[in-house]
Amino acid sequence: MKHNRSLPAIAVLLAVVMIAGSLSAGIRVSAAGSGTYTLAEDMEPVDAFTIDGSQYWIGETGMTPGTPIHIGNSDYTHGISFHPASEGPAYLTYNVEGRGFKTFYAVVGKDRASGRDVGGDRGIKGSKISAEVWADGVKIAESGNLPYPETYTFKVNIQDAKEVKLVVTDGGDSIYCDTTSWGNALFSQESADEFTVPAAIENATVTEAPTEEPTPAPTNPPDISEREKVYLSDIAWKAAEIYPAANGGVPTRDGNLADEELWICGEFFEKGVCMHAQAGSNSYLEVDLDGLGFNTFAAYVGTAESDQYDVTMASVHFIFIVDGKEKLRTDLLKADTEPTLVTVDIAGAKLLRIEMDNGGDGISGDWGALGNAVLARATDVKDIYATPAPTATPEPTPTKAPTEEPQKTGQAATPAASENGGAGDNTPGGSSETDKKKSNTGLIIGIAVGAAAAAAVIAVIALRAKKRK
Repeated sequence: MKHNRSLPAIAVLLAVVMIAGSLSAGIRVSAAGSGTYTLAEDMEPVDAFTIDGSQYWIGETGMTPGTPIHIGNSDYTHGISFHPASEGPAYLTYNVEGRGFKTFYAVVGKDRASGRDVGGDRGIKGSKISAEVWADGVKIAESGNLPYPETYTFKVNIQDAKEVKLVVTDGGDSIYCDTTSWGNALFSQESADEFTVPAAIENATVTEAPTEEPTPAPTNPPDISEREKVYLSDIAWKAAEIYPAANGGVPTRDGNLADEELWICGEFFEKGVCMHAQAGSNSYLEVDLDGLGFNTFAAYVGTAESDQYDVTMASVHFIFIVDGKEKLRTDLLKADTEPTLVTVDIAGAKLLRIEMDNGGDGISGDWGALGNAVLARATDVKDIYATPAPTATPEPTPTKAPTEEPQKTGQAATPAASENGGAGDNTPGGSSETDKKKSNTGLIIGIAVGAAAAAAVIAVIALRAKKRK
């Protein structure tokens, strides 16, 4: 009996086709071969609600398209990213009915790219999000509030579920800068107890977190009560609070919130303070004035520029409060507002409080700046910002002029002009008639001597040529 050798070949071909079909449908075989999984990015949500309606991103962050997902100091090639909405939690809902999935897995955290407009990592440090997993309308797992850059790993039992919903909320501190990413998000047919991350997607590149040494807060100079003026950025503050995700919740000194130079509408300020508006209450800075003896606070106010981030939507008011009484409130300051000089009377005051609001249109890009902010004893702005007079440079000792021969007795000190308007005979550089005659005679003699010499040379050459013949 002959064996049909074509049957094994057909079986292999069918297996290949089946595997290819499974892969094209988003089904992936795990490295161990004990189960299959599907990446969330390979599935289309049946329902979605985010800050942009239903917008979400695959394998990149929404704030900066093309940038890999980055959470917990790691980059992820696979994953999904979306932003919570002000109207309520954001979510993506997936239909998993009949797929045989038993486990949902993902690493979740606020994405680094969400700090794009507030100074990067530094701008969102400590700000929070919260993530949840729901199955068939019931919350089955939650991360709790996650301050940046912390992450939470979900490995959740979803066996027999028909729908799985991935939810992101603002963590209780507003939705600003809350782009959240779910790294390596997948649905697996392995049980939660047996599940291990497939080797094929363990591709996170760990980035070492930089060691940050806290910058010590300035203390008041020992001679502060004797100085004519002192910059606000060079002294201790009694209290200060800004948007908690920006610079650790305190204003910056002598620079903007992205560690750049301080510029206000095209004008550079070497000294100054930068603040970020916050939702729900005004940002503020307080200075203890008791016993210092200053009479005036002065500054050029506006909104800070940035080379790295778009803060052109900024709009703020500054409010200056002395011993509990409002003394000055600025007009609305925007990105195109030129630096505006303000002065506040602080004579005899004990406490100066500088507040800043969000201009009434949200806190996006609200980087308020106080350029050359100073406490001074003077009351006149001209004296406060007077440019110090430069120290005079001593004039060099003049070099002693060479001794000149005394003029001969009777010689005119000032030569008289000639009749034709030329200089007189004794004018330096002038020529007398005698000098001109001497000059002409010398020229004639020189020409004659030159001609005689040339004739002699020609005669010698001719004589030699005759002898050779």
